[in-house]
Amino acid sequence: MKKLGIVFFVLPVFCLLISACGGSAIGDAQEFSPNVPPAIISIKAVNLDGSEITQLDIEPYKQFKLIVEAVDPDNNPLEYKFDSASGTFAGIF
Repeated sequence: MKKLGIVFFVLPVFCLLISACGGSAIGDAQEFSPNVPPAIISIKAVNLDGSEITQLDIEPYKQFKLIVEAVDPDNNPLEYKFDSASGTFAGIF
């Protein structure tokens, strides 16, 4: 008899939770398309005059530009963040 009481309690609660979703979650899931991650095509360091830096040993306090070419297949806006384990970047714009 105790099991029957639990079923009569759990079943209505379960039905209430399912109906509270409104069914729209199923429609949203059917229209879901996963995000395709962006891809970096190239990264290069150039001097301020535009000439390429041929080695990655950049001297401390030397000014240079990093040029990144990247695409996002979903056309989402891209943001860039540069980080270094052996130094810092200043004056990033």
